[in-house]
Amino acid sequence: DIYKAMDAIALLGVELMRLNRDRQTKVLDRLVPLSTVANSLDVLLGEMLRQLKMIQGDAQTLPVDALEPWQLDSCTHALIVIESLQHRIAAAARRSVAASPELASLTDAVIYELSCRRGALSERVFRHLLVHFFEPSLLQWGRLPLHLCEQILSNEAQAPVMNAAAVAALRDCVFSLTRVPLCAGEQQQQTCR
Repeated sequence: DIYKAMDAIALLGVELMRLNRDRQTKVLDRLVPLSTVANSLDVLLGEMLRQLKMIQGDAQTLPVDALEPWQLDSCTHALIVIESLQHRIAAAARRSVAASPELASLTDAVIYELSCRRGALSERVFRHLLVHFFEPSLLQWGRLPLHLCEQILSNEAQAPVMNAAAVAALRDCVFSLTRVPLCAGEQQQQTCR
């Protein structure tokens, strides 16, 4: 199952990002495993996208609403990890990230779907995201966790459907994420190497 593989490889990516701080190892040696994980996630996300497009048919939007919650979690985690890996690799190579329109459309569809499902998202879900998906080694290089939480919070402000505890946990996520120094921006990459 691609979703289980995606989750396992995303977890490997998180561990590699944590270990990537060893200054005694050459930069190139540190980037090879990161590139391998990023490429693996890219292949799995591409396969997921291909499957969704088969379901999509002539519809204008990707049918991520067909995904089970655990599949959506795996995809979200993989998107967070691949974004961080791509930015980390690009910063080390002193180049910009090549944006993939397919990944961007999948990311937008996932954010939209999570916003639509926000009424079913509990406090526990947001605490889980904060502890397991919003890993500091990833947050240093990616903006997706903050963008995701801000979008859900914005949609909730416009049309409230979440319980108070879930909203409070979501606000905690946004607060925590705004306190992390982000290095994914082009100008910031110079100072974060």
